[in-house]
Amino acid sequence: MFLTEIDAGAFQSGSFNPKEEPVMKALGNAVHLAVLALWAVLGLLFTLKSLFVLGALLPVLAFWLWLGGFAALTSLVTRSFEGPLAALLTHAGAFVVLSMVPRVFPLSLLRVGLDLLLGYGLPVR
Repeated sequence: MFLTEIDAGAFQSGSFNPKEEPVMKALGNAVHLAVLALWAVLGLLFTLKSLFVLGALLPVLAFWLWLGGFAALTSLVTRSFEGPLAALLTHAGAFVVLSMVPRVFPLSLLRVGLDLLLGYGLPVR
């Protein structure tokens, strides 16, 4: 791996600590992965529960599409912070914001995954 000019300057001045930054970023990534894995396990349980219900393909597909968007958004936000606490607060903040979104049609699409897991179903209209 090549050092950029900024990294090389920090390394020469003695302020470069190669162990500190990657460890904090790795812990943040691990927390982010753990929270997304929890959502995926809940989605898998929802999918298995809906497997033998006639017409349940649309809610299952809607959940997985929502989870993909949620994972992309939280990954984008988590990337700008370092450390496990920032990743955890990002997911907690996203959950609180989703919980506060009203269940009216255009806005309910933002929280469709949460509503499906809680048993409210897809928004109608």
